[in-house]
Parts: sequence; C-alpha cells; structure tokens
Amino acid sequence: MHPHDNTERLLAPLRRRLSKPQWQNLLALVLAIQWARTLIQRQRGLSLLWAISSDACYRRLERMLSWDPKLWEPLQRAWIRAVLACFAPGSGRLTLLIDWTLHRDRCKSLWIMLPLGGRAVPLAFWLAPLETGGTGTQRALEDQALTQLRAWLPARRRVLLIGDRGFRGRDRRPFLKRLRFQFLLRVTGDTMVQIQGEWVRLREVAPALGQRRQWA
Repeated sequence: MHPHDNTERLLAPLRRRLSKPQWQNLLALVLAIQWARTLIQRQRGLSLLWAISSDACYRRLERMLSWDPKLWEPLQRAWIRAVLACFAPGSGRLTLLIDWTLHRDRCKSLWIMLPLGGRAVPLAFWLAPLETGGTGTQRALEDQALTQLRAWLPARRRVLLIGDRGFRGRDRRPFLKRLRFQFLLRVTGDTMVQIQGEWVRLREVAPALGQRRQWA
C-alpha cells in the first residue's frame, strides 16, 4: 500500500469528527507550524496558505483551540497513531524528546517530538501562558501533559523520554517511573550526588576529557 493511502486510512477517524472548515483549518495550521522553524519559512508558509498577517493566524489558532475538549481526545489519539504508524512502526522502544518553546511575547508550548534522522516529528504539544502562575504551576502542567501522553501511547511499548535540565528533580523520577517512562534528563554541575557515602557536587567528579564515570 502506498504510504499516502495508509495515512489517509489512519486519519479517517479524525476527519469524520470535524466539519469541512475545521478539517481544512487543522491541516493548514499543521502545515504552518511545520514551516514555522525560521522567520523566512514562517512568512513563506503563511503566504502559501492565506494572505493574512501573523496576528490573524494566531487568532485562527486560538479559535481552533477553543473547541470542545471532548473533540480533542480522539483527534490526539488519531494523530499519534498516524505518526507512529508512519515513522515508528512495530513494538520496539520509542525515544521521545521533550522541550519548551517560547513564542515571542504570546505564549509558550511544551512539545513532545519523535526524533527521526537528525530531524524531529511533532507528536503532541500543549500551550501555556508565558507566566504560568505561582510556584509549581509549570511542573503541574508538565505532569498533566505527560500523564495524558502516556494514555495516548501504545500501552505495551517502552518509552525513553529525553529532556534538558529544566525537567530534573528527585521527585520527578518516581513520577516518571509510575507512568512507565524510562528517562534521560540533563542535570547541572551543582547537582549533589552521593558517592561512597559522601555528598559532592557533580562538577567535582567530572571525568577527564574523553573519559567516563558511572555510579549506581
């Protein structure tokens, strides 16, 4: 079967739940997001889609995200199923990247990406205001997003989650284990580690260039 035909079959449940304008807007916005890696590509993508400003594009996105939350659940599942079927079929371990992206002065988004040949395919994202509120609110959003993601992914596939130092934290490890995520998270040199009963900063035991060290 031609890959395009396979994608059409996988996305059919998603399309049946949307009106024709909603379906067209969804496809156009996905294409615009894919183009929006640089300023030049973003403007080129917008000119190909509509003769409208960036502000108008954001307003379209805001209207789309205000749809009934019950509509999004099957859309998200269908999208993830389509991406995995096209780019990561089978039952092997999935490696996923997690990161925050700032959108100038408007908002920020939490992305889950599937690495593929030096690129990354978007699997899921969540929008949040630039100022998420008091202490712990961003962490709560991340935990909710990861909980949702685990429910959308195939239950029996092992998942390795890779994140930068913004996702560190001792209490995060048991949380990720409960969700059955394997994880690889960067830490800073100020992170305290216990080696042979003594607590030291990680930078104090950094290996020489080209060498490595490992502790339980």
